[in-house]
Amino acid sequence: MNTILSPLRRVGAGLLIAGIAAFGTVAVAPAALADETVAVAVAPVAEPTAPVVTEPAAKPGKTPKICTAEDLEAFAAQSLKWQQQAEQLQSLAVKARAGAEALRAQSKNLRAAAKKFAEELAKALDKAAAAWEAQAQDLIAKTLLGPPCTVPGAARF
Repeated sequence: MNTILSPLRRVGAGLLIAGIAAFGTVAVAPAALADETVAVAVAPVAEPTAPVVTEPAAKPGKTPKICTAEDLEAFAAQSLKWQQQAEQLQSLAVKARAGAEALRAQSKNLRAAAKKFAEELAKALDKAAAAWEAQAQDLIAKTLLGPPCTVPGAARF
């Protein structure tokens, strides 16, 4: 019996609170609306003015960093490292694609779940190969961009 009365008490309390709030607004509203005088102020009409166009302030440009011999040697070493990493990533991508093809060839003889698992594994190998190729391309692009400083006597873009 207590389980039935508890929700009913909650509903009753909610209705009571809503009724008190509604009664309070009705009781207070006439007092708030008793002052019927309305103050109307006439705003002066301003004449439109022409917009002023100003030129934006120029930002001070950065002075280019000039490469030193140490900078160029460091970039050459880093570039060589990036090229080696790119070659390794390309090699991994080729091996992953070959593995995926071999797995697809062998999966033709498999049944149901084993065949589906082999196909999903081949897809994963292809996705990994694509990611490795993209990383290798990024590393090659870094080497082609050149050092992050300006080489004296070279064209600056």
